[in-house]
Parts: sequence; C-alpha cells; structure tokens
Amino acid sequence: KIGGDGLGLLAYYDRDNANLKVAHCNDLACTGATITTLDSSGDVGQEASLAIGVDGLGLLAYLNYTDFKLKVAHCNNAACSSATLSTLGDADGAISMAIGADDRGLIAYNDSFSGIMVAHCSDVACTTATTAPLANRAMPYTAVAVGTDDRALIAFQDSVTNRMEVAHCSDLACSSATITEVDVADCHTSPTRPLSIAIGPDGFGLIAYTDINYNLKAAHCLNTACTISSVTTVKAGLNGQDVGFTIGADGFGLIGYEYQNDLMLAHCNNRICTRATLVPFDAGGLAGNKSLTLGSDGLPLVGYFIYEGSYEPRLKVTP
Repeated sequence: KIGGDGLGLLAYYDRDNANLKVAHCNDLACTGATITTLDSSGDVGQEASLAIGVDGLGLLAYLNYTDFKLKVAHCNNAACSSATLSTLGDADGAISMAIGADDRGLIAYNDSFSGIMVAHCSDVACTTATTAPLANRAMPYTAVAVGTDDRALIAFQDSVTNRMEVAHCSDLACSSATITEVDVADCHTSPTRPLSIAIGPDGFGLIAYTDINYNLKAAHCLNTACTISSVTTVKAGLNGQDVGFTIGADGFGLIGYEYQNDLMLAHCNNRICTRATLVPFDAGGLAGNKSLTLGSDGLPLVGYFIYEGSYEPRLKVTP
C-alpha cells in the first residue's frame, strides 16, 4: 500500500524467523527499503493484510499461528518502525482487510469453527472490534473492497460448491450480507491466495481469480451488490494461481499472476477486462503472494516473493 508519506509500505511474514515484518520504501520506485520486525511474540505474521487508515498510517491484520488468534498492528508512524498491537479473537486462516466508509478497518478472516467471519474495528487503531459470521460454508480465501455505496464486497470460495461467491454487506459493520454466486465453474483450491477484488471507476466490483483448470479469470459486477456479473477468461492454462490486483491510473484493471514460475502482469484493455495485454515482469524464479497497488506517481508497485532457496521479499515498479 501507499502510506501517508507517498511511499510504499509492505507487510509480510518472515518464514525463517516466524515474525511479522514491514518494509517501508525509501523512494517512489522502492529501490531500497527499511525493514522492521513489528511482532515476534510466537509464530506471528502469516496471512498479513495491510491497509492505510484515515490517519495515513498502516493498519495490519495478521494471524498468530501459535494461539490461532487474529491480531492487529496499528503503525505509530509512516515508516511503521513501531506499532500498537491488539488481539481481536480466534482465527486460523486467510485474512483480508479494507478501510470502511466510517474510517474503521473491516477484516474478513477464517475461523474453521465458524467459517468466514467479519471484524469491524471500533476505532482507527482497531484496539477492539465487533465480529459477525459471514458464511459458514467458506474456504479460507477472502478479498475485501469497499464500494461506492459505502458497503463492503467480500469475495470468497464456497467450500461445498467450490465456486466463487461474493457477499455484499448490508451495513458498515457487515453484520449481515447478501451472498451471490459469481461463477458456475469451480475455483482452484490451492493453499496460496487465488483471488483479489477492487472497485473500478464505474463503481462496480472487479474480481480476479483462478478456476480449477488454472485459468485466470475476471468477474465484473454489473451492479453495486454484484448480484449479476460477467465472467471473462483473461489467460487460459496458468502454471500458478496466486493473484494480485489493482485498478490502474487509466481506470483499467492490472492483474499480477504467475505463469511458468515467472511473474506476469495482465493489463485490462477495458473496464470489464474482456481483453487484456499480457506483459512479462520478472523471470527466473517462483513468484508468489503478489500484492499490487498504485503509487503516488501513478505507476503500479508490485510486492511479491521470489523463491530462490529461501523466501526473499522484493518490491518493483512496472516500466
């Protein structure tokens, strides 16, 4: 994400040390970064999700795998060299977060006893939150975006039908939601993160994901609640399924994905992404856990892991 200082901020899990870390970019292109360990109390930091709050500071939701708890870190400064840590409740799966229209964090996360849950932060630092069940038939993959109607759209996979579904929250806290099936084709069930969602300039959701056959797809919602949508295959036959997604400066989607172990970018040629230009971005290693955002210079910033014997976080800027 881009912080209040206009520079990139990336949260990630240091697998070697089982810690939560953040990288604060030193410049717009992120040619260098300052690394900080935010939490080292047990096995912490898996499934880290980052948003920038109304105060311009980072808000991170992540998993305490030692105690199976949902934790939140609120950065104390733009570089996130320190943070206030809070524990919200039980969790054991993927986490996704966005800042709601009320300037409070909204976190979708998995609890294997209850399914997908939603935590609505009670304050900007998210020291406490109210929780509500979203779906009890959900796979532990979620993606959250806040629509132009000030209600969240939460994309996830149904564990029974294995299909892509989207929940349109009924209120700011997402105490209830309308759930709609987006694609009749099965989604992929890999343990990596297979879906992402953003709100386009038309005010409707656009979801990027992979199906059971490793096809990269885009589902464009045709209304704010996403009760109807159009589905397009952007790239058939992917080698990997991990997807990152954002809306570019031109209003068209940018999708980061893996193809034959290399990082690729798909630039949608229209708002509903029925066509896309595919661009190779980084070759020579397994590219995973992709995260895309739009920099303050209007250029996309891509964070991802390259597997070269150990996991090393890298941030790059598309040309």
